[in-house]
Amino acid sequence: MKTLIIAPHVDDELYSCLGYVLTHAKDTTIAYVTHSEEQSHRFWVLSEIFKKLEISVSLSKLEIFEDTKGNLPLSFHSCLDIFDKLLTNWGFTRVLFNSESHHQDHETVNRAMRVALRSRPSLQVKEAFEYDYCYNNVNSFDRIDLTYDKETFELIKEITKRFDKECRVSKSDEHVSDFNKAFLFNQYIGSFECKPYAESFHIAKYVKEGKNF
Repeated sequence: MKTLIIAPHVDDELYSCLGYVLTHAKDTTIAYVTHSEEQSHRFWVLSEIFKKLEISVSLSKLEIFEDTKGNLPLSFHSCLDIFDKLLTNWGFTRVLFNSESHHQDHETVNRAMRVALRSRPSLQVKEAFEYDYCYNNVNSFDRIDLTYDKETFELIKEITKRFDKECRVSKSDEHVSDFNKAFLFNQYIGSFECKPYAESFHIAKYVKEGKNF
C-alpha cells in the first residue's frame, strides 16, 4: 500500500515507526511538518544516512510552521489545508501519523490529520494509524503491535546511532537504551527464544477500514 507518514519533527518517526519504514521503504513517503535551521540539518543528515544504506524511502519537507513557535491555531488550519491536498491528490491508501502528545506542535499535527481524515470520507485512504513509541507498554484493545526480526532491529539501532551522532542529540544513550530494553522486554516468559522487536500503532476509528496491516 502507498503509505504517507506524517512526522512533526525529523526524528519522531525514527523512535516510533522506523521498523515500518524499513520494511515498506519503496512505497513510503515521510513528510515533516515543522521547520527550523536545526530541522533542516536533521533532514539532510537522515537523507544521507538512508542514501548510504541504500534505503529507498522518499523524504519531504512540508515546512508548514516553525518548530515550537508561532500561532498554533493558525498552524492548525495551515496543516489541515496541506493534509487535505496530500490526501486528495497523491493517492495514499495508508496514513501513519503521530499520536497525541503534551507537545503543542504534536497536538496540532495530530488534530489536523484527524479532522482531515474525518472530513474526506471519499478519499482513497483505507487505513489510518497513530504511531507511538515502541517501548510504551500500554494495553489497548485497538492497538496493533508490528514485530520485526533481529536484523531489522539491528538496522534500526545503526540508523539511530548514526543520526544521534551527527546531530549531537543529548538523549542518544537514553533512546538506544530504550530500544534495547524494548527488545529484551519482548522475550518470551520462561523461554530463551527472543520475540522480534515490536512497534505499536493505534487504529484510527474514524477510517472505515484499518484492522490489519
